[in-house]
Amino acid sequence: MHLLYIDDDTQAARHLVDQLSELTPAWTTTCCKTLLDAERAITSTRIDVMIGKPKIQGDPTEKLFKLMADTNPGAIRIMAENLFKSRDIFMPTILVHQYLLAPVDVRKLLEIVNRLRKLMTEIYSEPLQEIVGRIDSIPSLPALYSEIVTEINKPSGSLERVGVIISRDLQMSSKILQLANSPFFAFNSKVMDVGHAVFVLGLNTITGMVLASGIFSKTSLFSVSGLDADALMDHSVNVGLLARSIALKEGLMRDMVDVSYVAGFLHDIGRLVLADKFPDEYGDARSYAWEYRAPILDAEKAIFGVDHAQVGGCLLGLWGFPDEMIEAVYRHHDPATSNDRMATPLTAVHAANAIEKFESASSVFSNMNQEEKGGTPAIHCEYLEQISLDHRPDTWRTLYQDSQVSLRDAYFRGSERNF
Repeated sequence: MHLLYIDDDTQAARHLVDQLSELTPAWTTTCCKTLLDAERAITSTRIDVMIGKPKIQGDPTEKLFKLMADTNPGAIRIMAENLFKSRDIFMPTILVHQYLLAPVDVRKLLEIVNRLRKLMTEIYSEPLQEIVGRIDSIPSLPALYSEIVTEINKPSGSLERVGVIISRDLQMSSKILQLANSPFFAFNSKVMDVGHAVFVLGLNTITGMVLASGIFSKTSLFSVSGLDADALMDHSVNVGLLARSIALKEGLMRDMVDVSYVAGFLHDIGRLVLADKFPDEYGDARSYAWEYRAPILDAEKAIFGVDHAQVGGCLLGLWGFPDEMIEAVYRHHDPATSNDRMATPLTAVHAANAIEKFESASSVFSNMNQEEKGGTPAIHCEYLEQISLDHRPDTWRTLYQDSQVSLRDAYFRGSERNF
């Protein structure tokens, strides 16, 4: 493994090299304290891991991260920051895989590198790349989402302007106001306008709603594949909000709560892509599931060679989302394949998906039939033992049961579809 470390702090660089030499003597480390030296190293050497700060000697390192992405696309790119700042998880960047607090904790670094290498090896496997390569066009991010992200990243960007952008979309404005005034968030006063809703819900929640709604709104009912997109949306809404509740209950940091929320919304995005791009084959997968009484996951593997979770994780990777979100989607049916040793967004999404499917199987509020649901999988016991949370499922089920009134109020008023 060849690590490129870019830092104008000579003492910090020496400390990192000493620690790495002790823990991983097989690693080679190149340290650069100027942008020019780093550029030369990137263009002349194969790099496996790159660590850099946002600025070196006052100059931004963004171009270096882009150069690394272009010249060493398989390298793991890590940004180290002196002060921890929750990143905007909705920024569709392909430049940085992970953020670390500086000075870098070498043991944490090794844990991250091992996890990312494992995930990237799986995502870029030949069968998955083959099926993704057959997709003639990757679905684009919704226009409203892109406009909001652009506004957020302007030097003069403001919450007020985000509210104005959303207000131009009457349907989305209605959805956001309903959510802000639902018992689920339990605010003390009535939220009367979108600008206020953006402030009280936060950009992560707002942007997650816009993203999920925009993707699903582009998808019609698939007459050939037979997939019920409306029913899948209902399930995804419930999983997203339950994943958020579980993440909060388990004490995840705020940015990881947000990752859990959006990953829960998007955990089945691979099903939409497969059904949209390959309707005949997806219809065959549904027939296979019906004939053999098999989970839809197994049927997808029988027909495509991969399943919707893998396709969804790969899609989020192409969109440039954080690796925690990619992993939560990619592994939500098989979390024990992760290196988790504690609760993560994957924990929240996996548990939320299993609980929602089981609890809503006979619910009048769910119109996704059992075959479409792909069965009612149990929470993975081996995984829960792996992260020492095998005693928590009953608590998580209570979160689901307690939230149902709030969720119905937020999303199902009368016969009107609100999401």
